[in-house]
Amino acid sequence: KPNKEHRLITHGIYNYYRHPSYVGWFWWACGTQILLANPISFLLYLIATWLFFSERIAYEEGTLIRFYGELYRDYQKRVPVGIPFIKGCRSIV
Repeated sequence: KPNKEHRLITHGIYNYYRHPSYVGWFWWACGTQILLANPISFLLYLIATWLFFSERIAYEEGTLIRFYGELYRDYQKRVPVGIPFIKGCRSIV
């Protein structure tokens, strides 16, 4: 359980995306592949990056749900992940 020093940050960029650094990295990675103008490379990179983040976010959100409980669940309902087709973890893992 969180102690009095732990805070769930939900303001600033976290008001728009639950995982802003992952969102930035995902779109940067896809953008660089588009600039290379290689559709096969883009598709493979997109799939690999999406798979990595979908697993990482599910694991991380399971931990956050155990740590913050309903406070994090309410945050999940209000704020999107920011990466297409990744919902995050909806239940305690």
